[in-house]
Amino acid sequence: MCTVTYCKIKDRIVLTSNRDEHIDRPLAIAPKVHHKDEQMLYYPQDPQGGGTWFCVNASNEVIVLLNGGSERHAPLPSYRKSRGLIVLDLFQNNSILDAWHQMDLKQIEPFTIVAFAADELHQLQWNGDNRLNEQLNIEKHHIWSSTTLYDEDVREMRKSWFEDFIQKRDYLPSPEDLIAFHTETKTDDSINGLIINRDNQLVTKNVTQSVLSDNGMQMTHHDLMQKTTATLWHTEGQNYFFIK
Repeated sequence: MCTVTYCKIKDRIVLTSNRDEHIDRPLAIAPKVHHKDEQMLYYPQDPQGGGTWFCVNASNEVIVLLNGGSERHAPLPSYRKSRGLIVLDLFQNNSILDAWHQMDLKQIEPFTIVAFAADELHQLQWNGDNRLNEQLNIEKHHIWSSTTLYDEDVREMRKSWFEDFIQKRDYLPSPEDLIAFHTETKTDDSINGLIINRDNQLVTKNVTQSVLSDNGMQMTHHDLMQKTTATLWHTEGQNYFFIK
């Protein structure tokens, strides 16, 4: 939930997320199908908060969460609700954007959401006092880095890494290329690289990716702590799951 990229590859939409967490936080549960409010939702689960940072519904709409709003904030001792549960709440309405504007966010820690819904890409932010909605160009590629972990200079530097990654190719990157970007970029920089390890306290635990197409959805979830990969497919009402 701390680095997210978006890329349109011909007729496919690819969203990829690196989740950085404290080493002591319980390991995430691999993605599976969850039935909530007559909907099928596909997501890995955070056992501590009960929510998720990456969720796709059966209509190929995606919500990806990053900690922090537009700038770094001072955390309060406690909050009313986990931000990971907000992700699931946004799917309770027929429209993610309608749910966003209606939702009570008081006493919720600041966050940023990347939402692909109704063939539109939106950046939704809650800064603790106000909410923002910015519609983005779906034809362009985008990268986000959490404001809680990376200052503005580092966020701009990481953006330049992504620009270089895209521009150095004579072809559109594949989903596998994007996984490689998220796992192999600046591996010598454990503080600000894509895979971090800050004093064995704050580490990148997961890399999760969804690939959306007219044929359905594929979600790939890499657990870097357990060194396992889980893959979930949804197509024409059928669900498949594989883990290795």
